[in-house]
Amino acid sequence: MADNNKKPMAIGGLAVMVATGFGHVENELGDVKTRLGNLEHKVEALNSNVNNYLELSEKRYSELK
Repeated sequence: MADNNKKPMAIGGLAVMVATGFGHVENELGDVKTRLGNLEHKVEALNSNVNNYLELSEKRYSELK
């Protein structure tokens, strides 16, 4: 059965709840952006390392020929 003893919530209270919820979402998105930026930096560094390794390997292979 439905609980009819609940007090109705004022519009101001609902507005505060929604604003708080959006604040939490904004913080979470900020964290995701930060982590994504860190991952992007790591991928760029890894890409650079692989390219350097490939260039060095190609150079050594050419010298051995």
